[in-house]
Amino acid sequence: MELIVATTESGIIGRNNSLPWYIPGDMKRFKSITEHGIVIMGRKTFESLPNGKLKNRINIVVTRNEEKVMNDVIFTNMDKIFDILEKYDKKVFIIGGSEIYSLFFDYCNVIHITKVYDIEEMCDDVRLKFDIFKACENYDIISSEIINENSVKYQYLTYNK
Repeated sequence: MELIVATTESGIIGRNNSLPWYIPGDMKRFKSITEHGIVIMGRKTFESLPNGKLKNRINIVVTRNEEKVMNDVIFTNMDKIFDILEKYDKKVFIIGGSEIYSLFFDYCNVIHITKVYDIEEMCDDVRLKFDIFKACENYDIISSEIINENSVKYQYLTYNK
């Protein structure tokens, strides 16, 4: 499994059920990394997708409700997730939100982080439930230069166990 997240150093990942920044380059990177794989997300992340399910990917939504398939999206609970994944021979990507990142972090061998700089912090932000940078400090790291797009500074970090 691989985890992919855009976050600030303090762990902000969302605001008002959407991303607190607009970075087209990061969206293209997300698509190129996850396309043709399996994406696992929580209900709120799924509901925040502007166009519904992500195309060219198997979408799995982890929920506490009963398992069902609706509009080619698999809704399941944690008890059945690994049984479902065994049916596929595809890369698996954990795409959020905060609780889902916490549940799956230890299963991930690769962590793709877009580290976003200089974002104003607000009290209603959604944050990671753990310090992802500290959790990855013993991993091998590949990092890009700092990029500036749409007045947002960010950097790609890929951590490998």
